[in-house]
Amino acid sequence: KLIIAPLFDVHFGHRNHNFEKFIGYVRWIKETPNVYTILGGDMMENAIDRGMFYDQTENPDTQLNVLHKILAPIAHKILVSIPGNHEARTEKVSGIDVAAELAHRLNVPYFNGPVNLSILANTYKWAFYIFHGYGNSQTKGGKMNIASRPKGWTSNINFFVSGHTHDCIAESETAIVEDPLNCRLVYIKQWTVVAQAFLGWYGTYAYKAGYKPPAQGGVSMELFDNGNYRAFLTE
Repeated sequence: KLIIAPLFDVHFGHRNHNFEKFIGYVRWIKETPNVYTILGGDMMENAIDRGMFYDQTENPDTQLNVLHKILAPIAHKILVSIPGNHEARTEKVSGIDVAAELAHRLNVPYFNGPVNLSILANTYKWAFYIFHGYGNSQTKGGKMNIASRPKGWTSNINFFVSGHTHDCIAESETAIVEDPLNCRLVYIKQWTVVAQAFLGWYGTYAYKAGYKPPAQGGVSMELFDNGNYRAFLTE
């Protein structure tokens, strides 16, 4: 089997960044032959205005350089990279896409927005729709509604993967889609996945705004050699 372990909302450089959790994921991905990853945005804190600048432990340039060194050993296992709203901070004021720069240094595929990814193995294909996510809902239902919204304009997707809301969600639904090769309707399982964050709570903007703490643990996706697949929560 293959395991896809997404890395979203790392917030490297924030004073409440959970480095131990992050580096544990990187080591696991590096040391386990069948594990791959996706960079889903907000990899850096990248605060550039005075109001949020003091939440950082180092400036954005240092964040970029150190993050590149940390991720370089697993660059060959990064399937794709997209930006988040924190990387967009720099792009809005300067036109410089720091997420694109990180992907360029790592030599990994980069898309400046949502992306469709297909993984082919053992004569099977699994389809992913990957986007950073948006919204500030504090309920599981609200987060699921946002994370599953691309179902309205896509089809034959096995995994909808996003982050942003600092939660861990892995829920499935059954969809009826057309099999054009065999001219028949088939049932497929569609997983909605919200990836974990690597940011603490106390002292952060979420704590000050009265938001609940981020979910513990993480989420991964498994692709089996018989064509089956699933998403699941991890400790």
